[in-house]
Amino acid sequence: MSFRPGTFAVSCVLLALGCQTRNADKCNQGFDVTRQAIKSNDFALAAQWREYAYKMCDAAGQDKDGLATLDKELSTAQATVKANAEAEAQRKAKNDALLKLFISWAGDNRAAPDKASASPVCDTPSDAAEAAAVTKSKERLCTGTRTAGDNTLTVRYWEADTKLSRFSTKFPAPVSCADFGATESKSFDVPASNGGTVKRSRCDISSGALSGTTVVVSAAANADAYIFTPGYLDKDRLMKQIAGN
Repeated sequence: MSFRPGTFAVSCVLLALGCQTRNADKCNQGFDVTRQAIKSNDFALAAQWREYAYKMCDAAGQDKDGLATLDKELSTAQATVKANAEAEAQRKAKNDALLKLFISWAGDNRAAPDKASASPVCDTPSDAAEAAAVTKSKERLCTGTRTAGDNTLTVRYWEADTKLSRFSTKFPAPVSCADFGATESKSFDVPASNGGTVKRSRCDISSGALSGTTVVVSAAANADAYIFTPGYLDKDRLMKQIAGN
């Protein structure tokens, strides 16, 4: 069988036109919408528009590098979101474990805060005469600590009347009044490290081993939470300020 040169050329052109799907406007739309979906973390939609882009762009020619970049952007964004979610889940699990430990530790040692730490240290004036006087009267605050993994639990108490006490620890993620089974009685804004403000709440605990105490929490990561007994603020001016008094 023989082919005429003209017939062969026309056949090749028709075949090429039949296989060509590139549409510049729709190709650009595929890129734009895919990137918008990536920015919104809507990866199902991003995958759909990524496929659309591949159909409307020249995957083997001038759009090849752009499509490869788009794929990299999509896979990087998905990996980042997954890693962040896993980190947040770990942080929450750590926060929940610390919350349970802190509440238990404060409740168990509320009656005898001076026994909450193996070696508490009491505030003592540098002046020898004053030091002797407060050592005798016990009219001073003492501090004890306990290490729990990466966390430090701290207790402050009035040596002359140990029922006046405060327990504290720093939480990696924000904790709320509800986490302590407490009811908010006051909220106010305090300066934050980023130059803005963060909400701080003062809450009353009315049940369990900590019934009758007050907890102060802040809506920020790596912030301290404080549990203190009635009358303690009269002995600790700094804590009085923290509690918004």
